Amino acid sequence: MRVPDAVRDCVVFLGIQVVREEGHTEFLWAATGFFVVIPSETDPQTSAYIYLVTAKHNIDKAGNRELFMRINRREGEAAIVSLQGTRWYFHDTEPDTVDVAVLPFAPALDVFAYKMIHVRDLLTDVLTERFGIGVGDEVFMSGLFAHVTGKERNIPIVRMGNVAMMPNDTVPTEIGEIAAYLVEVRSIGGLSGSPVFVRDTTHVYATAASVPYCLMGLMHGHWKVPPGDVNSVPSSDFGGTDDTINMGIAMVVPAKKIMEVLNVPELRNARAEQDKKLRAQNAPVMDSAIPDESEHKSPAKPISLYPMSEEEALKRLLRVPPPGKGEKVGDTTS
Repeated sequence: MRVPDAVRDCVVFLGIQVVREEGHTEFLWAATGFFVVIPSETDPQTSAYIYLVTAKHNIDKAGNRELFMRINRREGEAAIVSLQGTRWYFHDTEPDTVDVAVLPFAPALDVFAYKMIHVRDLLTDVLTERFGIGVGDEVFMSGLFAHVTGKERNIPIVRMGNVAMMPNDTVPTEIGEIAAYLVEVRSIGGLSGSPVFVRDTTHVYATAASVPYCLMGLMHGHWKVPPGDVNSVPSSDFGGTDDTINMGIAMVVPAKKIMEVLNVPELRNARAEQDKKLRAQNAPVMDSAIPDESEHKSPAKPISLYPMSEEEALKRLLRVPPPGKGEKVGDTTS
């Protein structure tokens, strides 16, 4: 079935700088992120908070190395944005076993071409029951194919499969036992952090455009089977290559875990404080940052909880890899 364009348009690529053997510096794109939007409680029709979401292990594996985001502009080539010094948020009570990282970050909508996943479209227990989501239903995800990233603009790939197991039990992984959906789709290095969507496929007579879909969660990783060993521990997808065999079963961190990170006390309180300021202003607010497709409203500057001046934001936009030292390619894999 055809997937909506928004599935590809909500993702960005994440990576680091490396120094090749010839001595020149270039970017190594190794992971995927996507944007989620939460409407303001003060004025949900006209104001919103935007967050960049990815897998926590992507942030952990980048370590102290500078992390970059590649995002398409509305016009011209993609921009490369440094995320150095930004504050990522993780699960407040299960930081080691919930593979979710959230960054309050709102690139200007009049400059950058990206879509956001509305928080109401995150798959909850209520939506699972309402749409009858279960084993066999169709899943699809979009993200980075490390071998073909796009020379001038991000070109995400889309992979499709089906739900293999609902998260009724925990799954053993490199980071411990985690709650996860199992999906029959071939996740590969670079897709870590990709948004994974699901839709009911019991009504096969319906057109694809009329079938609602939800964000099931984000891609954690897949089982890799070394030759001669069919019982390997599943691993994450950030960077690196090896000679193992992909079993074809991938793990998806449930969307409700993303919701829990979006609602950690610091982020929830920051939104409440900003809403309080909006109420105090008692003035007209911006056009909708999350317009419906049918309304054709002009995109507006969203609220950013990340304190960055326009001057600093401009400094973070890089058209070419800046000169300087980086990491050897062999040091970026794990």
